[in-house]
Amino acid sequence: MAEALNMSVDGDDEWKDEPLKIPHRDENEWENTHPLATIAFTVNKNDITDGHYVNVVKAIKWWRRTKTPDVEGPTSYPLEHIVGQCCPHDIDSVAEGVTRTLEELTGQFKTEAMAEETPTLPAHGLPKTPENDVLKQIDGVDFAAFYDEAEDAADLARTALEEEDKETSRDYWYQLFGEKFPPFGSDDDSDDGGEKAISVGSSSQVEDPSDHQFAASDS
Repeated sequence: MAEALNMSVDGDDEWKDEPLKIPHRDENEWENTHPLATIAFTVNKNDITDGHYVNVVKAIKWWRRTKTPDVEGPTSYPLEHIVGQCCPHDIDSVAEGVTRTLEELTGQFKTEAMAEETPTLPAHGLPKTPENDVLKQIDGVDFAAFYDEAEDAADLARTALEEEDKETSRDYWYQLFGEKFPPFGSDDDSDDGGEKAISVGSSSQVEDPSDHQFAASDS
C-alpha cells in the first residue's frame, strides 16, 4: 500500500498531500480519508514505543475478534484508531502496552460510555469535523457495550501482568486471549529473561496469535 501511495500520477505528487475519498459500502456514500497521514502516524507511534505499538494493535484486535464477537461497537480500523489514541508511549512490552491501553481507554471514555454516547475521534490528517469522525457510524449503546467488555479486559490484563507466578500469569492471559494462547511449558513458552510469551497476528489482518511473539515483563 505504501509503495502504491508513493507512486506519482503523471509526475504530479500534489495528490499525496490531499485527502482521498473512499466509498462507505454500508452508508452508500463517499468518505474522506488520508492514507499517508494514517501511515505516518503508525510509523511514528511504532518508533516511539520501540516497535511495540503494532503488536499492541494486533493483540487487541485478536481479543476483540475472538472474545467479544457478539458485541457491537468499534472493530477493524476504528478499533485501531482507538488503540492509537490510548496506547502510551513509554511501554516496555506488548503485554504492558495491551494492559495500559485498555486502562487508558476505560479512563478516557468513561463519561461517554456511562451516557451511552460515542466519543468523537477525528481522522488523521483531516480537519476536525463531524464528517471526519472515525467513530461516527457507531451507535452510543453499542459503544457502551464494547466499553464494558474493555473494562473487564483491562482488569484481567492488569492481573496477568502483575502476577509473579509464570504459570498463573499465563492462565490469566489465556482467559483474555483464548485457546490459541500457548499453554505453560509448551514449545511456544519463552523464558527470555523471565518473560512470559504469547503470540499475536498482523495489524492489517487478524491472524492466529501463534504467528508473532508477544512478550510481557514479569513485573
